[in-house]
Amino acid sequence: MGKFDESDVIQRFLRYVQIDTQSDEESGTSPSTEKQKKLGELLTKELQEMGVEASFDSEHCYIMGEIYLQVNTRSSE
Repeated sequence: MGKFDESDVIQRFLRYVQIDTQSDEESGTSPSTEKQKKLGELLTKELQEMGVEASFDSEHCYIMGEIYLQVNTRSSE
């Protein structure tokens, strides 16, 4: 996975806050609007681009990701 500099983090944040994720108080579903799924889809795509094995459950708007640790098993003798 790559490293992020401050400007990258700020640009991502600004992109995320532009997505309308306001809930619908009258809805009996979760997420309560289709708009909320848009953010989940974007986050999933970006995780995958970073090398995270990520999947998106569009029914409930869950994002699941796995990051595998690589361990150096060579002895430092």
